[in-house]
Formats: sequence, structure tokens, C-alpha cells
Amino acid sequence: MQDYIVVHLITGGEFKTPLVASQVFDRAEEQLKSPGSDAPVKVCVWIIEPFRNLFTKETKAQLTNLKKRTPGLDIKIVGRISRFNNWPAMPWLALLRKKLGSNPVIYHCRGEKVQVWAKKLKDKFPQDAIVTDIRGFGPLEKLHDIGINTADNLAENHQSLYDQEISFLKNAINTSEKILTVSNPLKKFLIQKVNAPSDTQVVPCCVKSIVECWEREKIRQELNIQNQNAILYLGGTQKYQHLEDLVFPFIKAALRLSPVNIGVIITQDIVKMKKLISDSGISSERIRVLSVPQKEVARYLPAMDVGLLLRAPTLLNTFSQPVKFGEYIASGIPVIVEEGTGELSELLSKYNMGFTVKLSGQSIEGITEEVAKTLSWLEANKAVARNNARTFARENYTWSSFVPIERKMYISALRRLKRAL
Repeated sequence: MQDYIVVHLITGGEFKTPLVASQVFDRAEEQLKSPGSDAPVKVCVWIIEPFRNLFTKETKAQLTNLKKRTPGLDIKIVGRISRFNNWPAMPWLALLRKKLGSNPVIYHCRGEKVQVWAKKLKDKFPQDAIVTDIRGFGPLEKLHDIGINTADNLAENHQSLYDQEISFLKNAINTSEKILTVSNPLKKFLIQKVNAPSDTQVVPCCVKSIVECWEREKIRQELNIQNQNAILYLGGTQKYQHLEDLVFPFIKAALRLSPVNIGVIITQDIVKMKKLISDSGISSERIRVLSVPQKEVARYLPAMDVGLLLRAPTLLNTFSQPVKFGEYIASGIPVIVEEGTGELSELLSKYNMGFTVKLSGQSIEGITEEVAKTLSWLEANKAVARNNARTFARENYTWSSFVPIERKMYISALRRLKRAL
């Protein structure tokens, strides 16, 4: 088997997200350190960032932390200046590629937007192959960003925008040796809408390792929730998180149903979150709101009793595979999801590690009834659901469990390219 190198390509936008460490760097390190005759000889992460950001304190601190977290990776950051046609990114990338030597390179692109850089590199180094990791359906996401939730009956300008995004996505797929994505519903949709190949690989948003519960009681004492039923929301304040219409109504109903229930929110946007909670009418005595560094979040999760992952039943949410799902189950937290939001509901039911509710469009009475059913299920299944969640995550949601699959995909991409050449 010929030696090969894997280069993960990400943009500056991805680089700055809190979850980039677990979703890119932990994944890449696992590919490097897992033994096997099919292992890559080197794994790199190249970050393409606006030049003005290269020397900021924020960027330097982020790079330092990532290099400490994943010392085996070769991490490089490349600058571009948009008004100069993104110079000097391309010659910079070409120089980095030349230094890697004669072994073929797999460009693992996180999203179709960064794939344009891989195509330019492949023009210069035709022995290299491209694997594009499609994280969502970009054309619909583009419409959603401007407040449009469907591609039906679009105005002429919006139809033009949608068609451009469709064309861009198709081109990315057609110029890649392999495609992977995050969920089976998204895979099926990509095959139907943009002719993605039938062998598109599904790799969900995984975690580095399973989180044990050694500090459960310590954390519960710290939060003063020792004898209470802790209902967790982990995440930000963005509109797509549906705090006002789904998360807060669930928590409020649970608090009304029993004094033993308490809400816990872990967020990076604590100021805005506290205001939203206050505006919702939830008493500060019945909820804990905290912000902890991303690397500390895993310590707190096993102390919780159930985790909320409530999204509206839209087409985009049918495709989604939220990172927090893997974080929840890896910590042994049973998960609550909204009906009609993808395959997670089926997994929770099949493996008895969570519960599905129908809150959208419900009255207060209807929501309260749904929450009551959820809490009854939790009371009867809490212990077994915690164990089931960890077991399922260990086998299906750790990066190490997908190493053989991804390596097989990389080697297949090189073989496909060799046949084409």
C-alpha cells in the first residue's frame, strides 16, 4: 500500500468556532495515532484565514491551545487578502504542499466552500485526491440566512441565489473523489437533489472519548442540585436553538410539575442568556446558569439527568446532526428531542436512551402533558438509559470508532483517482 498524507482544510470561520477542537483537531489526531498498516504517514490541519487576523492575540491563543491539545498534528495557518484576489494564500498553500514531498495527499475539506482551495492545489499536484465533508444543505442554509425557510415558490432573485448555490454544490461533488456527510437523511437528500454518489459515507459529529461520572456528586454539590432532577440545556442563544418557543417552555412546564425539577444551562453567552431567562419568567431560584471553558464542559455533563435537544421540525433540522447529541450520550445523559427532526428520534427509541416530544404548536396544557410523559419515562428508565447512552456512544459516536471507515474511504479515493488518471 502506498504511503499517503491527510490534510484537513478549514476556513477561518470554522477555526474560530468553540467546537473546532473536537470536530476537526481531535478527529485528525485520532486518524494519526490509531495504529494500522493503512494509517497515513502524516496528518496536517491547514487553516485559511483573512491575513488581518493572523497576528491577533485571539488567533495566537487559539493556535497555542490547539497545538497543546493535539501535539502530533502539523498545524499551519495561511493568510489571504480578499481585495487582492485572496493572495498570497495559493502560493503559500502550494509551498506547504511541495514540502510534503512525493506521497499523495488527501485533502479532507470541511464543507464545500473550502473545497475550492483543494481543487486549485490538485491542479498543481494531480496525484492528490479530494474528500469533501458536506455538513448541511448549503442552498437551503443560504435562504435560511435571509429569512426564507423553503425553496418553493421563490422570488426571481432568491431563485437565482438558490440555483447558484445548487450549481456550486454540484461542482464540489463532481470534482471530489469521495463525499461524506453527517446524517443518513442528509445523504439521501444529497443523492436526490444534487446527484451525490450512492457511496457517500456518513460520519456523524463524534467525541474524542466517553466521559465517566467520577465527579458527578462533586459537581452536583457545587451547583447545589444534590437532590434534584437536573434538566440541562447546553448551547448558545441563536434563534435556531429555539429557546423561547421550545426549550424554555419545556423547562417551565417541568418546574411547574414538581419542585424536584431544576433547570441547568451551560452557555458561552451568559449575559444574553440570563436576560432571555428573565424575560421568559423563569425564576432564578429554579435554574442554574453557568459558563465554563469549552474544555471543562465535559466535567459538568455527567452530573445532569437529562439533556434537551429541541429544534423545530423543519427540513434543515431533519438533516442536522448536532454536536451536542454526541456530547450528551457520551456523558450518559438521556436526550430529549422534538418529533420530526431527523433520525435521532429513531435512535433514542431503538436503544432506549432518550425520549421524543411534540411541543411545536402546542398550547401550555399540551406542552405540560408532553413534559409530564417525558418525566415519567425518565423516572422509569433513567439508570438504564444512562448506561445505554454511553454504550451506544462508545460504539458509534467516538472518532476512534470511525478511523477504519475513514481510512478505507481515503484509500478508495486514491484508487479512484489512479483509475481516472
